[in-house]
Amino acid sequence: MEAGYYIGNEVIIVLLVLLGFYFIVKQYWHEFIMMAVGMVGGSALFLSLSHFFARQRPPTQIWNILHIPGFPSGHAIGVVIFYGFLAYLLAPNIQSSFWKVVVIATAILIILFVGFSRVFTGGHYLTDVLAGYAVGIAWFGMIFTLLELYFQKRRSLYVKKG
Repeated sequence: MEAGYYIGNEVIIVLLVLLGFYFIVKQYWHEFIMMAVGMVGGSALFLSLSHFFARQRPPTQIWNILHIPGFPSGHAIGVVIFYGFLAYLLAPNIQSSFWKVVVIATAILIILFVGFSRVFTGGHYLTDVLAGYAVGIAWFGMIFTLLELYFQKRRSLYVKKG
């Protein structure tokens, strides 16, 4: 269960650095900007909301004892944004319907596992995790939709000028 803490924190950081480096080397600026705005904005949203609500964590925490406010769950917000972003990038580029389902199902299972592990280890109340999922989905949907619209408009202007 402790693995859920690391999958939702350290693993994301390592993968973000690797993906960021890859996007920069390949000059995939669209993807790099989406990843950066999504994750930085999600972190800022978590910090703002958690300090606004300032709800204490459960007194039954085991393994990793945290003393920062726990509502909404930062792990839940982060995994929804990051693993959702990976599925969002990978699924459209996969030809096989089977592998598309595998990618999407894997992202969903990771997201659910991290949330379950945070409740199981006493790091959060269930409502913290559910609120984190809601905030992550809302941010993911809003920011990626706006960025897609921006890049679409920019591409259409470039084609008209070119």
